[in-house]
Amino acid sequence: MSLKNPIFPWLKTDMIGQQVIVRSNEDDPLLVGMLDRFEGPTVTGGVPVVKDANNKEWWCSGIVFPFSQKFYAFLNTLTPQEQWELLS
Repeated sequence: MSLKNPIFPWLKTDMIGQQVIVRSNEDDPLLVGMLDRFEGPTVTGGVPVVKDANNKEWWCSGIVFPFSQKFYAFLNTLTPQEQWELLS
């Protein structure tokens, strides 16, 4: 059964283990990693935790989106502010 996350409705528990793109509201570079789990009071209301290529955990309060190479390449042509506005 796939449960939706009310804070991030496009993220579902069946996406755990899949590659995602993370856009912070800061001017940091895009993060690409694997959705590891949801942390918080419940699985469906928790914060997404993403592991990067170095296995470092990132608690994501920005925007987490399913990975696509074409979409990732497109996002990299935009400034961080333009990325944020497009995704939010």
